[in-house]
Amino acid sequence: MKTLLENVTSKDVRMDPFPHIVVENAVGPSLADQLLSEYPPMEILTRGRDLGSNERFNFDSEEVKKNSQVSDTWKSFIEAHASRTFFEQFVLVFRDVLMEIHPHLRAWWENPRDIGERRGWIPWKQKMYS
Repeated sequence: MKTLLENVTSKDVRMDPFPHIVVENAVGPSLADQLLSEYPPMEILTRGRDLGSNERFNFDSEEVKKNSQVSDTWKSFIEAHASRTFFEQFVLVFRDVLMEIHPHLRAWWENPRDIGERRGWIPWKQKMYS
């Protein structure tokens, strides 16, 4: 599955009021419809817990993979966006901004495939989508 950053480049970064991108039609209509129709019920995402107003909750990629009530479409979508490939795409898109904000990490931003390899910093390396 393609990621939301598949066709995005550093030229798409908007700086005002902060570095961000806007991706028009990020997924095709067919996939969008499928993701909407297969969105897991809140009871699954919150593990049955009642949430207060505007209360944050997590349902991480490990849980997605293991949960039989999450559709294969959602599993594939989450897998693509929890992957090293997506991280590398993100770094390439925001590389100039990252180098400006964190110049001491310049060597990392110049080649995102090297990030983490130097010190075993890749947290997802041993996880589900390496």
